[in-house]
Amino acid sequence: MAYTSSQVVQAVPTGINSALVFIAKTTLTASTQHNLLNVFSATYDHYLVRFTNLSAAGGALNMRYGTSGTPDTGSNYSNNGIYNDDAQVTTTSNRYNSSSNSLVGNTAADMGTFLEISSPFLTQKTTYTVSNSSLSGSGIISNLIRGTVNTATSYTDLVLTSSVNISGVIYIYGLTNS
Repeated sequence: MAYTSSQVVQAVPTGINSALVFIAKTTLTASTQHNLLNVFSATYDHYLVRFTNLSAAGGALNMRYGTSGTPDTGSNYSNNGIYNDDAQVTTTSNRYNSSSNSLVGNTAADMGTFLEISSPFLTQKTTYTVSNSSLSGSGIISNLIRGTVNTATSYTDLVLTSSVNISGVIYIYGLTNS
């Protein structure tokens, strides 16, 4: 059954304002650093960043938050997570705890990377969660990383870096507060 536009509007109850709102789409051309400026604001407390066709083959993809085009390069990033590679059979070597700011390591053929960010613009600690799957010569590699930026800084920018060229497409969404 097909609905007209007025029927669709009537089907959504009034007073429901929660949504995932598209903010920006950015195509990353082959470069070792990409500055996504002014993507965080007071409009949203939480963000979802979706990467497609991501390539950073041979190098880890790292991130920094920034303000007014200047990345925060301090040692205030910490994360931990679980790394799973089809070629490895033990899980103890797959756990890590790091003071780095790595999003994913050695992505050869990205199958999906999602970055959830909480409170980047608020003057409080910023937290993030990354989930990633990629193909390697040994099969599927997956990461689940949880991290914190241990400063009460208001950030507006997201900066991606790698020792190799990064390419792909990024979609940024804000989660409404009401």
